[in-house]
Amino acid sequence: MEQTSLEHSIREEARRAIEAVKERQAAEIRQLDDNFDAEVADYKKQVESEGEKRREWELSRIDNKGILEQRKLRLRAMEEIVEASVEKAMKSVVEDSRYGPFVVRLVKSALEEINSNARVGLRKEDFALGKDIEEELRASGKSDSCTVVEDRLITRGGVVVEDVEGGRILNGTIERKYFRKSSVIRREVMEILKKHGFTE
Repeated sequence: MEQTSLEHSIREEARRAIEAVKERQAAEIRQLDDNFDAEVADYKKQVESEGEKRREWELSRIDNKGILEQRKLRLRAMEEIVEASVEKAMKSVVEDSRYGPFVVRLVKSALEEINSNARVGLRKEDFALGKDIEEELRASGKSDSCTVVEDRLITRGGVVVEDVEGGRILNGTIERKYFRKSSVIRREVMEILKKHGFTE
């Protein structure tokens, strides 16, 4: 009996040891599961937080892009108005009755600076002024040393006088005059537009 009771006792001790090991393993597995669940929960929170931040950033970026696009559209519209205003003003210059005498004065002024042969360039539409210019050339004694030619580069009016021998070019075109004053003109047109409710 002692052997059986010893066997029984050993078996009982082994069973208890096995149960203790199983409990420890179960506890360790529960702890691992709890740790894993906590990590998963933290990761979900982090992902959700980053997702929310990302979503807010994207919305902010879209809002900013929309605001920027609106500003671009307003600026483009203002720029088109400025361009149209400038174009209209330039057309009105050549249609004004003072345009012909203005071009003749430009030629006279340029010829006073040139002591040699000169070439006077006009746009095709201004060739009617050629007679007035030729009279001015005769009056200044330069009719033999000067020729009047069509200059296709002049698109809006005015005159280009070239010192043939000296190589100087005196640019009296409307384009050149506008170019020199363009920043002032554009600023004034923008101010007028702002006064009428247009904003950048």
